[in-house]
Amino acid sequence: MQQFSNVRRELKKWLGGFEWANLLMPVDIYVLFGSLGLMFINEILGLVHIYAPLNILSTLGYWGFLLGCLVTLVSPNIKYLPYGLWGYAFTLLFPFTYFSFSTIIGVLIWAYLGYAVMQYSAIADINV
Repeated sequence: MQQFSNVRRELKKWLGGFEWANLLMPVDIYVLFGSLGLMFINEILGLVHIYAPLNILSTLGYWGFLLGCLVTLVSPNIKYLPYGLWGYAFTLLFPFTYFSFSTIIGVLIWAYLGYAVMQYSAIADINV
């Protein structure tokens, strides 16, 4: 756990040098869960056969999710990150109509990452 805490501390120092990261720090949870919402809305629109041009909602949601994960990882709100990771695993499975091997592997990876971050946030001192 100490090694991961050191990585978080150094990542926070590095991200602190960027203006955009400092602007996103106060709204990290909103970026994380808002982008999950965009991906979920895209899936629902796909079910009713309304497609956004070039799946812009899915693209914005995916990149926003990764950015939200990165910023939430170095913030004191890390305790909410597992729920975001599990929410992403849910959006991978969402239509529940077809499961490929790659989908199942992806869901298992994201679910395990959520579990590992939950363990870390429960045990470690998260005020890095």
